[in-house]
Amino acid sequence: MPKLPKTGAVRAMANAVFSRPQIASVGLTMDGLAERAQVGRTRYSVQLADIDRGYTDDIEHGFVAVDVERFSGKVLRAAIVGPAAAELIGIFTLMIDHGIGLRKVFGMVHPYPAYSQAIGQLADDFARETYPSLPKEWFAMMRGRLKNRF
Repeated sequence: MPKLPKTGAVRAMANAVFSRPQIASVGLTMDGLAERAQVGRTRYSVQLADIDRGYTDDIEHGFVAVDVERFSGKVLRAAIVGPAAAELIGIFTLMIDHGIGLRKVFGMVHPYPAYSQAIGQLADDFARETYPSLPKEWFAMMRGRLKNRF
């Protein structure tokens, strides 16, 4: 059976280099990211040597890094260097295409031990940094809006 062509605009195009280690990325280029204001975005990264699968595979070098919008966790750019980078980048491609942020990925259970544990760690780091300050920052934002109205 022939495959049906995809319809609609392509929003994210992942790329990968099948070297040792593999290199993969998706989302904005570094230049595109630099054009955006630094305020309102954050970068999170996890070293693959620091997760259990990296330990069992004796990984010395490799990382998963993601640039996200500050409150939503919406992925702007993701880069992976290490084993299975080409397979892992698909998760970030899906997140960009469907507007899924780290906020929605937080609490997702990943196979253990697997390299995808790094994505769970990124979501955990996002939640740990973002959630405690949300009420305070939300009230400050609303206070500013009220001041501007009157």
